[in-house]
Amino acid sequence: MQVPTALRVVKTLANQAYPYCPSGQAGWERPVMRAVVDQNGFDIKQAQQSVAESISWISGQNGLQIGQVKTGTGTTDNNGEYEDNFWFCSSLCPGSSNTSSATQSNTDTLPNGSSYTLTNSTIQLACSWIKINGALTP
Repeated sequence: MQVPTALRVVKTLANQAYPYCPSGQAGWERPVMRAVVDQNGFDIKQAQQSVAESISWISGQNGLQIGQVKTGTGTTDNNGEYEDNFWFCSSLCPGSSNTSSATQSNTDTLPNGSSYTLTNSTIQLACSWIKINGALTP
């Protein structure tokens, strides 16, 4: 039996400057396709899984002085994948070498209503990149 355990990045859809920051700010965006994986690291290829997220800044590691992060819920397709969008704006970008790090917590709710807390992800933000669990790609 597959037990939802974690998320993996299937592929990066874009990796570029975020075009919608307010005047006086700049930022970065990295939308990715993610998949829910089981306790053995295999994708759970089931549609209609609902993956909710929350983000919390790691204490003392918000060097870009980013405020609250917009979060949402993704719904998997028939491949068990969904789009997860990471983006931010900061008044310190584009010129700062500072970074910010956050913990992303996720819960996967299956179509039958069973809910599973997934392994946390670490998100690192810089003015010219976003890393998920230490990786710039895929």
